[in-house]
Amino acid sequence: MPGGEQAEAAASMGTMLSDNLVNLNMELRAQGLVGQVRPFNGENTSRFAAWYADMQRCSISLENQSGRIIQLALLSLKGNAADYAVRYIKDNPRVTWDTLKAALKERYEGDKQYSQQQLKRIKQNKGESIESFTERILILAEAIYGNDLTNNVVQLTLKDAFLDGILDGPTAKLILKKKPQTLEAAKQIALNEQQTNKTFKLIRRQEEDMEVDAINSKESNKIAELEENIVALTRKMDEVLTIQKQDRDRQIDRQGGARPKMQPKWTPDGRPICLFCNKEGHKIAECWKKHPDKRPKENGAFKTRKTFSKN
Repeated sequence: MPGGEQAEAAASMGTMLSDNLVNLNMELRAQGLVGQVRPFNGENTSRFAAWYADMQRCSISLENQSGRIIQLALLSLKGNAADYAVRYIKDNPRVTWDTLKAALKERYEGDKQYSQQQLKRIKQNKGESIESFTERILILAEAIYGNDLTNNVVQLTLKDAFLDGILDGPTAKLILKKKPQTLEAAKQIALNEQQTNKTFKLIRRQEEDMEVDAINSKESNKIAELEENIVALTRKMDEVLTIQKQDRDRQIDRQGGARPKMQPKWTPDGRPICLFCNKEGHKIAECWKKHPDKRPKENGAFKTRKTFSKN
């Protein structure tokens, strides 16, 4: 085949491969597998174990189809890890998932002894959820033991790491008392205790609110009662003062004395102000309201009141 035709065939093949990769990319994203793999950028060896475990699980969903698994790997690798995988694929045109996986493990799998030391020292961070703490333990476990974590000895080791690292002392004592045999069982005890504590705090807060409401209600009742007593005392005092005044007036009348006279009032223009009805234009002696009988009539109609003045 002439060189031009070879170049054209290679270009055609490259276009076809590129289209296939695009289709695979869209297919994997549609299946949601990309979101199920924690990314790895080549900088943290403990993260490689998590990425590797996720890839192993997803390879089952992809029915161990090497091309699709490699495409998923390329989508989830970042940074220098992605660069290394691309270079390896270019240098090895017949690459399979098994060969690429082995190359990545050889390059990025951390020292198991280092991961074991981290597992012994792992502690729950302040504010970290129980689920997140458990996940960190599992990442280290996968770096040490691989994907098979069902071994009884392994589970006891992970449970002990969880027990030693959890922040809540009472919860740790409860786990120790119940003697779970697996990490999952220990985690579930911690979650149940956490939920119990939340429920207890909620109930206690509601009880405190009810106590406050009861105190406020009692205080409100006391205030209302006090106000009623004040009103009753005020009325009683008015009655007493009225009776005392009446008694003084009767005593004055019996003794033949004169009651204190009220001083007359005048408007600025010299008109009198009635000391009984407080209206202008007449004195108390001529007040028709105080002395209705003094109200004169003329031709069936009331007379017009005269206006008094000092002059």
